[in-house]
Amino acid sequence: MLKIEIHETKDNREIRKALELLLHVSKIQLKENIINNLIEYFDRVIRDEKYKFKIFIACTDDIICGFVTSLIHPTYRSYGKICGTFGWLNCINSFEVCEKLLKYCENFIKENKIRKIRGNINFPKGLGGLGIQVEGFNEEMLYGVSFSDHNSQIPLYLKKLGYKPESEYICMEVTQKTWKASHKISKNIRLDYFTLKELWEKKEQLHDLIGKSFQGSFPMPDSSGRYRLEEIIKTYEKLPKSYFKIIEEDFDPKKYTNIKSYQDAWIGCDLEKCVLSVPIAFNRNTNKIIGACLAIPNLFQSWIGQPINQLNIDTVMVDKDYAGKGIFSALNNIGQIGTSFNGIDYFEGTYIWNKNPDAVKAIFPHGKPIRKHIVFQKRIK
Repeated sequence: MLKIEIHETKDNREIRKALELLLHVSKIQLKENIINNLIEYFDRVIRDEKYKFKIFIACTDDIICGFVTSLIHPTYRSYGKICGTFGWLNCINSFEVCEKLLKYCENFIKENKIRKIRGNINFPKGLGGLGIQVEGFNEEMLYGVSFSDHNSQIPLYLKKLGYKPESEYICMEVTQKTWKASHKISKNIRLDYFTLKELWEKKEQLHDLIGKSFQGSFPMPDSSGRYRLEEIIKTYEKLPKSYFKIIEEDFDPKKYTNIKSYQDAWIGCDLEKCVLSVPIAFNRNTNKIIGACLAIPNLFQSWIGQPINQLNIDTVMVDKDYAGKGIFSALNNIGQIGTSFNGIDYFEGTYIWNKNPDAVKAIFPHGKPIRKHIVFQKRIK
């Protein structure tokens, strides 16, 4: 029988040692950078009074054998309600270690008068993603998507501990480049782009759009609100300047499409200053933002010195008053073509909740599932 001791820590050296020992990263060249970014995030959250946050480490005979975080995030909601989380759960293949780590998380959440806990919720989501990966282990690591060890027994341990596999998320490789519904887009709808500076300036409008897109008859099981939007915009700031370079020297929009609304969007902006992975739809009469795609170039590629050619389509949102008008498809089409100017040729729609009827109907016919993640949930007594 293992003698397991659990303790809370804020010591960056100890956190680093635990992650170096336990964190599974399939592309080993990324591990140091991931750990550095994680420690920077943990340090910031620990010092921020808006967060309630704990890091727990398990040891046997002074040897680190388990690691987990537990966070009550100020804007994270599950089905519209405040919820506790655990994340970055890693341990030696020992049920007893897993059990004790999660008991500390559950007690922390309970002390804060919350009775539901979900995980893995790996904050920051841009780095760690949602859920425990159960399929797609041979795929390339993609920034913003959870990664796990295919040999890990943690899903089995969680079920044994009373956690239910509550939410299933699918990641899909987009195999269909053109979605025909976009050809029906109204003349009253304009497509355009923002520079990084303009994205920050329009942050509140984009945040309002999130509410108008996702608040409805089926609240999402995992959402992080305005913090997630800011996190995505900050990701664009981390991209190397070389990424924004247009690879086509003599750019001619007619070479890529005969759709005038796309051509006008490209001609009307400075392509090397705008974030082409964020196409925006406007109402021409009011200039109101009615749709947007927030896609993230695979930052992991730049971390190991590779040119970026992969895109994580993180969020596509359309004001519900404009649903069924081809905007979703138009954002996809101009998004795929436009980011190809930066060298993108691989597109993956990520974290599609399999119980979201709108997303399933809109996305599934255009791609093939390649990864699956499960978020586990438990009611704390």
